[in-house]
Amino acid sequence: MRHLSKDAIANILNDKQYNDLTLPLIDILSMAQTPSSQAALMEFLNFDESYNIENVERYLLATALSTHPPEQVLRDLLGLFRRSVQNEKLRQSIAQALGAVTNTFFRTKGQEDHKIVAEVQAAFLKQLDECDDSSCLLTVIHSLGNAGLPETLEVLLKRAELSKDSTVSEAALRALRRIDRKLITTVIRDRLKAIFHQKRRGYDTPVRSQALSIILDRDLTLDEVHDIIVESRDPWNTDYDMFIQSRLFDLMRHNEKLREMVKKVLSDPDLANYDVLAPKGKSLAFTSNFSDDPAVAYVMYVENGRSGVLKRSGMDIDVLSSVQKLPLYRFGMFAAGLEGLIGDEVDEEDAETVATAGMSLDMVGVSLRPITFFKGKGELMSAVWNAPSELMSVLQTNFLLQDHSERIHLQNGLIAELDVLGLASLDMSAKLSVSLWNKNSLSLVRNRGAVFLTSALSVSSSSFRTGIESTTNLESFLNFQTDVDFYDELKMCQQMNRPDFYLRRNVTKFETARGFPRTFVSKISRQKHFNAESFPLPDRNSENCRILKP
Repeated sequence: MRHLSKDAIANILNDKQYNDLTLPLIDILSMAQTPSSQAALMEFLNFDESYNIENVERYLLATALSTHPPEQVLRDLLGLFRRSVQNEKLRQSIAQALGAVTNTFFRTKGQEDHKIVAEVQAAFLKQLDECDDSSCLLTVIHSLGNAGLPETLEVLLKRAELSKDSTVSEAALRALRRIDRKLITTVIRDRLKAIFHQKRRGYDTPVRSQALSIILDRDLTLDEVHDIIVESRDPWNTDYDMFIQSRLFDLMRHNEKLREMVKKVLSDPDLANYDVLAPKGKSLAFTSNFSDDPAVAYVMYVENGRSGVLKRSGMDIDVLSSVQKLPLYRFGMFAAGLEGLIGDEVDEEDAETVATAGMSLDMVGVSLRPITFFKGKGELMSAVWNAPSELMSVLQTNFLLQDHSERIHLQNGLIAELDVLGLASLDMSAKLSVSLWNKNSLSLVRNRGAVFLTSALSVSSSSFRTGIESTTNLESFLNFQTDVDFYDELKMCQQMNRPDFYLRRNVTKFETARGFPRTFVSKISRQKHFNAESFPLPDRNSENCRILKP
């Protein structure tokens, strides 16, 4: 596709025999990242449709995950952002794709100060000032989070500090995730601690949790550890106390220096006692490994409100190296105003909160458009009655993990050519079963994925050519099942597992030289079997599972 003209690509897209392949073709053309493919897609797609937006959404998703976007992609997305696109979901997706592409573009060497980056930033900030409702604010803030522009740090932090809408404050703090941590100075860190410790005003717990995440991302001082533990003894919010301690103690398991500081702080009997450290709720944070080679870790968290009802939960999956952490996948659930629906006492400040629940999803650090399951009691009942009892696809996409091509001039005058291409496919599906009579529910989220990696290294001259090619592929899925019983006391059992799968690898070596009639070819094929596995979750979750599933 990278060598086809715009007209040739347009003919393929409009050919009726390829109608069933339209979505994969959009993925492939978006990954091609050439002026011809971009121009053909912009002509083919209709951004003014209000209902049938599947093709456009697929393009925006694939473009948001592009590896080396040309300037024209940014120009086109910026033009769409400035237009009055009718569909609200489409406007959100356009804005977040623009932010993600901007981040990839300006991180490429030599393009940090490009004019188009300044134009995108100005357009985002202008829209932010003109927003008059939380929906508009959240769209722009999520987009700025994808962009990760250093100049927007102060704007986002001020929004987090001053906004009276907790969802806006939480989103603004989370939007700092792609900004270089070197810019989180002592002054900025003090402002984050003021939010977490509520020194100037009160904040909802998800806002404080986002501030805590940034604080914990850097080495803590002894005073900071002391203040965090002191903060975890609020008698009016014991579930959040549990969450704070879980975050700190989970991090401590993998950090020797932090472990010593915690021990020193807990030498104070006013803190090291049953009243402070005894389990007081169902909130938790837990880290474990999917694999050691490559190093892939997952972080699971559950944050409940004062009454024990869910506020946030989810799982982060990261690829680790000795020098950095690559966010691979993030799945989260959020909820608000659910206490009154299950008969619990509602706090006065939460009495006006509309019952809401939804899902957020990040892929390779890019935040996608959140999905709201319901807003209000009417939509809740509709969601319960219409919830899919069989697995239904929620998200499908193909994207590049790696795309690299290089010519290396060797000392002897020969030229080596290196090409590496990595492709990932994801199919996320879910089902939900709710019984209002028995007061229980069962949900299953299945993430099916496949990875294909190909690489080639060759050296050639006028008299010979030699090289090596390799391909690696795997396919599997991960199940995340949640059983909830709210008949009497709220009980929840979570399970995560995957089936067995094979990792297959093929290596081909070849040599050919002028004057020799035959080409030497050597092929090696190997496969490695991985047994089915259930992944560890916190001990308290296991205790709940034994109660729910005796």
